[in-house]
Amino acid sequence: MMNKTILGSIGIGAISLLYLWEASSLPVGSTAAPDIGYVPWLISWIAVVLCGLLAVNTWLTERSAADKASREADQTEAAPGVGPGPWIIAASLLLYPVLLNFLGFFLGTLPLVYVSLLVMGYTRRLAGVGIAAVMTGVAYYLFVQWLGVQFPAGWFG
Repeated sequence: MMNKTILGSIGIGAISLLYLWEASSLPVGSTAAPDIGYVPWLISWIAVVLCGLLAVNTWLTERSAADKASREADQTEAAPGVGPGPWIIAASLLLYPVLLNFLGFFLGTLPLVYVSLLVMGYTRRLAGVGIAAVMTGVAYYLFVQWLGVQFPAGWFG
């Protein structure tokens, strides 16, 4: 069953899509030279994406609420301290330029985002790969299409 948060985000997302449809009749321009429709276009896309993320996050949270109690019972409490997380992320960031140069942006960034999710405590590994792929794809689109950044092609480009 859907709760109020999911229904609300679906409703706001639908209104944002309607707003986007109306804003599409205005000239958008580009990031360097925005036209009158640029801000409505940008706001509506941001609202649609955030509503989708909120709905999916709420749905996944509700879905895993039953499993959370069993996971907490199985886990032992970690000793106080920082742990290896910052060192793992630091090593990943040092390895990232090498991967970026040889594999290209997407295949170089995907492992970095995935490892960061795991270090931050995300336990669903297959979903983590999907989240990392979506985040990498969005970052690629933003850098290449909006900012005009050229990334190394790598072996596969």
